[in-house]
Amino acid sequence: MKRNKYNAIKTMYNGVLYDSRKESRRAAEFDLLRRAEDPKERVIFVARQVPFKFAYGGKYFADFLVCYASGPEGIPTWKLYDVKGGNATKTQAYRIKRKLLKLEYGIDLEEI
Repeated sequence: MKRNKYNAIKTMYNGVLYDSRKESRRAAEFDLLRRAEDPKERVIFVARQVPFKFAYGGKYFADFLVCYASGPEGIPTWKLYDVKGGNATKTQAYRIKRKLLKLEYGIDLEEI
């Protein structure tokens, strides 16, 4: 398969084509966490390539939106993740979009 500018190789997992091996491995980890017995670790929902539109007209696609069965006080917890391969992938545009997510949506993006 063709490599992208960060040398990521598109990888198929469970019938879905992911942008990198690391992203597909993370999807596999979320699948395993669906069977976790500890409610704080158990995943009940995963969405991928979740779009966010910004007021200035741009948009960002988060790699994963994950809902964990139980957070503080037994309330389900939602987390937004972006899979990064290293510092080279943290471009200025990415850093700006990450800040816009926080400003416009109040969401902290976690890098994995």
